[in-house]
Amino acid sequence: MKARIDTRRLSFITLLAALVLVFPLAGSRYFNLSYFSKAAGIILFLATASAIWHLGGKRVIDRGSRLLAAAGILLTSPIAIILLLWIGLGPPWEAGPSENRMRYLVLLADSMLVTSGFVLLKVSLTDAGEYVFSGLGLSLGVPAGCAYLVWASFETAVWTQRSMGQQTPNIFENAGIALDVLLFSACLLTYTAVAALSFSMRIAGFVSNRTAVAYASTAGIAVAFLLFRGVAFPDASEIDVPWYLSPGLIAGIPAVPWIIPYLFGVRLLREAEAATAEN
Repeated sequence: MKARIDTRRLSFITLLAALVLVFPLAGSRYFNLSYFSKAAGIILFLATASAIWHLGGKRVIDRGSRLLAAAGILLTSPIAIILLLWIGLGPPWEAGPSENRMRYLVLLADSMLVTSGFVLLKVSLTDAGEYVFSGLGLSLGVPAGCAYLVWASFETAVWTQRSMGQQTPNIFENAGIALDVLLFSACLLTYTAVAALSFSMRIAGFVSNRTAVAYASTAGIAVAFLLFRGVAFPDASEIDVPWYLSPGLIAGIPAVPWIIPYLFGVRLLREAEAATAEN
């Protein structure tokens, strides 16, 4: 008799593997090969999307666990989209105008997904009886989403004009420090929201005490790196080490603060499946 495949366990492992692979594959121009990049992106996206669905996303159609499943889908989708479109993209200073236009369009969409996920997560935590930390997390997460939205919209406009061969207006050229402040604020607020929501999830029983402390501590370390670095985003050509070895730069990369929310999403998907099984 053939052994039955545990699709939930396989889906869980796939989502963790996606998180491990996404930044090396997206952050290195070494993988920027036309056919390879597109094929790899499609395969990884389909695998991740399938894992999201089978782990608990399919419970979005079930009334009892619809909220948990929807929140999980929203918080995990940004990584799936990045895997689809960013293989071999590399950092902004290595990519061309058209690639950067696509980069900031993805960040714009992902910021909306994460913020929406925070809102549904807050409602889920409130339903589970936790109000204080969930409310604090939402009050930090929504302004973070607004800051991301303005920053990514501005960057999308700049790179859209450049990709069309048009000269960007002076207001765009002189807005560098303002954009740095927006991105710094978005990252800082997201990390602090993550810390609050970690404790909320612990109180609600979604994660263990050790996991909550690990999430909150990681977010706190990222905040320290940001504060030590300062508001201005570092110029990679002026730092003494490769950009991927600079903690302050890494902590301020727009998608990095969404790593723990992605793990929140994975947990919510598992909770959605478990809740349905109990009923």
